[in-house]
Amino acid sequence: MRSHRPSLFEHARADLPAGLVVFLVAVPLCLGIAQASGAPPFAGLLTGIIGGIVVGFLSGSPLSVSGPAAGLTVLVLSAITELGYPAFLLAVVLAGALQISMGLLRSGVIAHFFPGSVIKGMLAAIGIILILRWLTNIREVYHRNYDEIQRLPTQEERENRLVELNTEAQLENLTKSSIIQTAWHKHERPYLHAWAYGLHNGVLKTLKTIAPNSEVSPAFRLD
Repeated sequence: MRSHRPSLFEHARADLPAGLVVFLVAVPLCLGIAQASGAPPFAGLLTGIIGGIVVGFLSGSPLSVSGPAAGLTVLVLSAITELGYPAFLLAVVLAGALQISMGLLRSGVIAHFFPGSVIKGMLAAIGIILILRWLTNIREVYHRNYDEIQRLPTQEERENRLVELNTEAQLENLTKSSIIQTAWHKHERPYLHAWAYGLHNGVLKTLKTIAPNSEVSPAFRLD
């Protein structure tokens, strides 16, 4: 019996609106992560396009996911700051070659030696730690701005203001990291931005922008 292989345009009616939604989400995400990583915005856009096309054509799974990983932003920024952009690109090419080589050698079987319960437990623990830390930060921001928040007339306005204040506070915390301070000291970049996206109206609101070498506590500043 001959197996049916779907054509590229067989599900075009569903693929086109789905692709449009992914495009609207991925483009600002690629640009934002590239800028936060200290890379040119065009590099983020180009990487997202090429990655999506290559993975889509080469992957045998209909459920494969590809795109920018926000969790790697700190690592990429640190690598670009320490190595420089050309050396970082070389490292990415070498890492890609290593991945392809391991795929051709079918080295994925190594993963079978790691119990699934260990991996799930590790990921669950990371998630719980992040959530608890996030809730602690929100509680601190709420108590610090209690009077301002309570003066707002509606519960929705109070919740939205708390989100904005928390986002601004996390942006200020980011300026205290050694990675950001090193990048500012050596390269006078990146600019840091805090935005809030309104789910009810689709508006992206600019909350705060911090330029390189902005004032920060001497305990965190590199001299």
